[in-house]
Amino acid sequence: MADDDMDDAPKSKKKGKKPFVLTLKSEEAAEVLGLEDGKGPKKLIEYLQAQLENDNLKVTLNASQTGKIIMIMMGPGKGGFKAALKKAFKRPLLARLSSQ
Repeated sequence: MADDDMDDAPKSKKKGKKPFVLTLKSEEAAEVLGLEDGKGPKKLIEYLQAQLENDNLKVTLNASQTGKIIMIMMGPGKGGFKAALKKAFKRPLLARLSSQ
């Protein structure tokens, strides 16, 4: 998946598919907001951080963005970006998927 998948408007909406709306806890959001430039895909980080600004705890993702986050979380390695995504998205993704 290319970084171009991180456009501002969730593409799922354009295709008639419902986007994933995940509600993070404040400590989960802090993991994403604490990411620095150079640690992971820049457009993904910027997209997630922009949604979490001003104490907002909801993140809207299209299928491609959700897949990219899951691929990073499950991929090899133990880097800071991967660890932050796991801390931020493991609980809300599992809750969202189990509610389907």
